[in-house]
Amino acid sequence: MQLTKRKLGSGALSLTLVAIIIAILVVANFLANRAPARIDLTSDNRYTLAPVSVETAQNLPGDVQVDIYFSSDLPGFFEQMKRDITDLMTEYQTYSDGRLSFRFIDPQADEADAARAEHYGVEEYPLPSQNENEVSVRIVSTGIVMTYDDPSGAERSQTIATITPADNHEFLITRALRELVSERESKPVIGILVGDGGFLDPFVNVPPGPQTPSPEDVEQDIATQLEAFFEDQYEIDLVHITDPPPEEVEGLFILGPTEELSDEMKYWLDQLIMSGRPVALMVSPYRMDYPQFDQPGMPAISFPTENETGWSELLEAYGIGLNQDTVVEANDLIAQVSMMRHQVRVGDRTGISLTPVSDPRLPVMTNLSDTSLLVPNLPLVAFLPSDREQVLSQSSLRLLPDLLEARSEGRVAVDEVLLTSESSYRLGPDDAGPSVGLESVQPYVEAFRAQEEGGEASINLEQGPFLTAVSVVGELESAFPDRSDEGHVAETSEARLFVVANGDWVKNLLQPQDDPMLSARVMRMLPRSVLVDVNRYRETGQYFLRNIADWLVQDLDLVSIRVRQEPVFIDSTEVTEADRTFYKTLNIAGIPIVFCMLGLAGFLFRQARRAGIERRFATKASGGRRES
Repeated sequence: MQLTKRKLGSGALSLTLVAIIIAILVVANFLANRAPARIDLTSDNRYTLAPVSVETAQNLPGDVQVDIYFSSDLPGFFEQMKRDITDLMTEYQTYSDGRLSFRFIDPQADEADAARAEHYGVEEYPLPSQNENEVSVRIVSTGIVMTYDDPSGAERSQTIATITPADNHEFLITRALRELVSERESKPVIGILVGDGGFLDPFVNVPPGPQTPSPEDVEQDIATQLEAFFEDQYEIDLVHITDPPPEEVEGLFILGPTEELSDEMKYWLDQLIMSGRPVALMVSPYRMDYPQFDQPGMPAISFPTENETGWSELLEAYGIGLNQDTVVEANDLIAQVSMMRHQVRVGDRTGISLTPVSDPRLPVMTNLSDTSLLVPNLPLVAFLPSDREQVLSQSSLRLLPDLLEARSEGRVAVDEVLLTSESSYRLGPDDAGPSVGLESVQPYVEAFRAQEEGGEASINLEQGPFLTAVSVVGELESAFPDRSDEGHVAETSEARLFVVANGDWVKNLLQPQDDPMLSARVMRMLPRSVLVDVNRYRETGQYFLRNIADWLVQDLDLVSIRVRQEPVFIDSTEVTEADRTFYKTLNIAGIPIVFCMLGLAGFLFRQARRAGIERRFATKASGGRRES
């Protein structure tokens, strides 16, 4: 009887301990849900805030309110986006130590909320929806408004007018937070050189007329369009070649010059580099000439020729050689598409048709620097041609001995940012010259492929990879060492120069409407894989050009998250509020209870096993006494 009481007391104590453990685990899990910490097991850390985002949240100087205007009853992939944004904002909130708070608001549910969303610039847009009986269009909003009272008490705000499932949510949110609390009074200013024969010149030099806007209005309109391309992060100033840029210009783009520089123009550009202001130069050794004898109604005929701008001499003074060559890609899978014109006959009528073809003269850059902040997370970069029918071929760069010596001595940082693939080859001016056509390079390509497959070497050309983009930061000497002008700078330790051996590609990015590959007729002709590549090349080119702009103003923090793989949105079934409550309760209490039940089962199993052992020993003991 005494043993039974002892067992009951032991069992009661065990049950009490189990109950206490369950209670502790439930409370701990509840508190963990209030301040969650997640483990991200995805290969690209898709659900982990990047260091720049963590730093932004931790350094918020005051309380930030984030209002997420999100219409109700949206399709499943928008609900998935809502959950992802909730997870992201919870991370920001956690790292901000409570200084950031957020909430979701349905602007259609309340007139005051709708008016506030409109006041801050949240946009409405039509969203098609479909059910079993009809197809309809709803006007919805999915935007974000951030507000913050600065130390003077004035309210600041930043608005993400529209956010969609396809957007890079972390990039948009972190950028908006940084701009919201920035101490800068204005946006950084980036200059773009005009008057040097670049592709912007025809738009700037509009002939005056009664219906023509003033030159100032034309330039302002161009600048506004360029600012939109650069995501409104910068103010764009068009800098004329005859006038050195204003002091507020923090960096200068030079996009595809085709006119020869005078000595004075070369000198002020040299002194701009010597002053330490960053310069990004996109230049080709060749250019297209468009003669003026074209017949009305006939397509313009262009002729490639040498591009004698004077930039080759300047670059050589800084240790960079611009090769007069043509880089040819022998692998069709990493060559871009051009358009071939041919005559077709339909019945009695004859016409011209354009057919997309893989073009070896348009290589894709697949060897990207592992150390450069200009290309993080980019798998490749392709320089899109401005004219897919009359292609200006890709050329390469070389690093001269003086620059290599300075790099080895640590006086300058040289980053070989972009190179072509190992399956690329180089045709010098003696092999092809500036007028190399698609038909001209085909024999070389066929010989390359035969040689790679083990055939005899019928050609003797240099094989890639070849350098096409380089950044130089550090010590450079002036290209005009003998000048004695007042204020002349003979050398600098703060030079920042970025060079791309292609002056043609930016035009396609900034004027996509001129690309025939984007026309509906041509897109219908393309295999899906080619269409995917065309869009990917355009997208990575846009990222790269925006990264260069960040490099110019020396603000590369956001580059690391501009390109991040987006999650795949699954159109999940609708979940009711009751279901959410049930799953939340199950998450808080259910999992601890399951583990405790398993522990209790193990405990009871051990108790039963112990009792069985005790019974066997008791039987043996009693049996032994009977024998005695």
